[in-house]
Amino acid sequence: MEGPTPASALIHAATMVAAGTVVLAGLFPVLVLSHPARWVLGISVAVTMVLAAVLAFAQSDLKRLLAWSTVSQVGVMLSALAVAPLAEGPDAGLFHLWAHAIFKALLFLAIGWASVIAGGTAAPTLRGSATAIPILRVSFLFGLLSLAGVPVVVGGLSKEHVIAAAWGGAVEPGAGLVVLVALLLPVAVPAAYCTRAYLLLTAHVRSGDEGGRAVEQAGVAAVPPVVQVVLGGLVVLSAIGGLVLFTDAFDVGSASLAWIAITLLIIAVGVAAALRGGLDKDPAQVLAARLVPHADAGLGADALYAETWKWLRERARVVAFLDTGVVDLYVRGTAVATRAAGWAGARAHHGERPSSAIGLVLGAVVVLALVGVLAS
Repeated sequence: MEGPTPASALIHAATMVAAGTVVLAGLFPVLVLSHPARWVLGISVAVTMVLAAVLAFAQSDLKRLLAWSTVSQVGVMLSALAVAPLAEGPDAGLFHLWAHAIFKALLFLAIGWASVIAGGTAAPTLRGSATAIPILRVSFLFGLLSLAGVPVVVGGLSKEHVIAAAWGGAVEPGAGLVVLVALLLPVAVPAAYCTRAYLLLTAHVRSGDEGGRAVEQAGVAAVPPVVQVVLGGLVVLSAIGGLVLFTDAFDVGSASLAWIAITLLIIAVGVAAALRGGLDKDPAQVLAARLVPHADAGLGADALYAETWKWLRERARVVAFLDTGVVDLYVRGTAVATRAAGWAGARAHHGERPSSAIGLVLGAVVVLALVGVLAS
């Protein structure tokens, strides 16, 4: 989230998300044989989906909202791998991975261009930033519809197949029921934070909304043609990307009409909750004003991580000193002593012999000289 928008779009759409999901999908035939492993994965993704969705709703920065939504969506992908029956396979999670790459890239690129013009990604700064630029307004509409899981777009279709896979796993031993409940709860929360984001981005520009004014003054020309083409292509893929199911790219079962109806009802609840304060107020300030500063701080997770790392780093320094100052000292001392003994031995056996022979020769010369002198 902290990097440039193109980097954020790439990381959240592909690399960061794909890493664990693709690896676990490859291990799916082995994973289904271990009930403890699936329980651990199931509980982990259930907590991740719910907690990250709540944190996304209460962010005061809209780019952070998208970043936390990615964490929740990773949980959605992995939930299919945690509970899907062996016959279902991992393709429901991989289909959601593919769909998420499309609409999350769209959202990050769109909010990136809005922030470049408006001057930031904070919610007050971006207020009304998409109102005057049609391509941004359409991009946010289809991207947020997919993120909310509305079944008519690619993100909604992929989530329905994940829910169907979780329903298939809920009737088997394991964490299927827990994951299914966790999947349905975040259906309402993403609907709420997507509604919140769209309300803010397309709100009427007020006198104090400098970011919205800046975008309004910049107009359509603020988004270069090449960017409009890219955003337009991603909009089309978000709208009709579900047609990939008519190919052999993903082997998924059929989505349940009953679960689609239930999902739409839960989405309506989330939207209604976000609209409680009306069209002109920030739903996060209306529903969870006290949570916003804590959500911005990640509920203290970053601080806890920093303190834990500090504690570990101090212990690591002690271990490093013992390794280099104590253990290595004996090793180095042994090497120095060995070299010294070798040098002394070499001097005793090779270095002294030439010098003693020369002394003997010189002594003999002196003796012979004395004998010659005395004899004469």
